[in-house]
Amino acid sequence: MHSDPITSAQLRVFLVPHGISADSFCGLAQDCVAMCVQSLVSASTAISARRTTVDGQLFLIKHLLILREQTAPFNVEFAVKETSLDFSNYKDAAIGLWIQRGTGLFSLNRGNTLLRLLLETPHVIETEVDSRRQLDVQLKVTCEAFIEDTVKRLSGELPEFLVKTDLVLSAPGARLEDQAFAHPGAVRDLVSNAHRILCTALGRVTKSHTASDPPETGSDTARPVSLWHALHTYLANPDTEAILLRRIRNGVLAYWRTLYQLVLSQYNEEDRMIIACPTESQVRYDLNGLKMNTH
Repeated sequence: MHSDPITSAQLRVFLVPHGISADSFCGLAQDCVAMCVQSLVSASTAISARRTTVDGQLFLIKHLLILREQTAPFNVEFAVKETSLDFSNYKDAAIGLWIQRGTGLFSLNRGNTLLRLLLETPHVIETEVDSRRQLDVQLKVTCEAFIEDTVKRLSGELPEFLVKTDLVLSAPGARLEDQAFAHPGAVRDLVSNAHRILCTALGRVTKSHTASDPPETGSDTARPVSLWHALHTYLANPDTEAILLRRIRNGVLAYWRTLYQLVLSQYNEEDRMIIACPTESQVRYDLNGLKMNTH
């Protein structure tokens, strides 16, 4: 089912009289698409506020894809040139006149602000507005935001931990072992929690997380399964889902790869055994089941 703004825009375009000129039709189509995109963005914001950010993002992605598909059959340019007048030069001349008041207002030279004010003309500005390009930009921005948020959500506290370690190691002579947050025991807990979040998203249960454990609450990371269910429910398009999932898998894998290299370079063998960080190949094996478990 299409969103009301899309249906409304379609009706307006299809019901345009056949006698209308091509330029007028292009302008009407551009306005319809632009207002439709704006309405969808507003609806997405409202959904995010009432439900979750994921719901709002997936709603917007789905309907922007529908809108792009529905506008494709129209062999017209969704770009128009808008003309406006810039009166800023009048403002500058008026300010100069106020400053110069009473001194040389009637002198015939270039410094006479009164003469300048009388002879000034507004600047004509032409701008091209392309609603189809705006649609594509909005779609790309929303997809990138969804991918970034999802990668961070599935990575637990790894992103924040890696940022902290970068700050520490950027100082000359700094050592991670001197930092409480980077103690092997603390890193072990961080790795365990992050891996549990990832495995839960894949529909698996780790040894450190059994059915007797209390459920996590208070964040979207506690409900990764519903996230993937929402992905298929909203999009229901294998090609689009595959594109998003590939980017998400690569993003999650990048965090784990960076963490493993950090552990390998900053901790001794005994500490590495305590941390028990999975290798890149192990995480990649887990992520290979991501698509299969989303349907």
